[in-house]
Amino acid sequence: MAGSDAYSQAKQILLNFQTMLNSINLDLSHILHIHVFLKNVDDFAEMNRAYSELFCNHLPARTVICVADLPKKGALMTMNATAVEPS
Repeated sequence: MAGSDAYSQAKQILLNFQTMLNSINLDLSHILHIHVFLKNVDDFAEMNRAYSELFCNHLPARTVICVADLPKKGALMTMNATAVEPS
């Protein structure tokens, strides 16, 4: 896990998405929607800061849900993304 604060964790998750997409010749602009699961709504601003930095020109749709807990110890959030390959 990259860091113990919300900004670092959000940024690392998004960079992981970027790495996965790059491996199949896609990039973050191919993401249509992201689900964010936050343990604490107070972390929204820092998560949003990382989100805005990485998606500066293309903001995919996003759903943010606050949850009671996450399986990974120390995780403040988790995300999943849906991306599409252009035809």
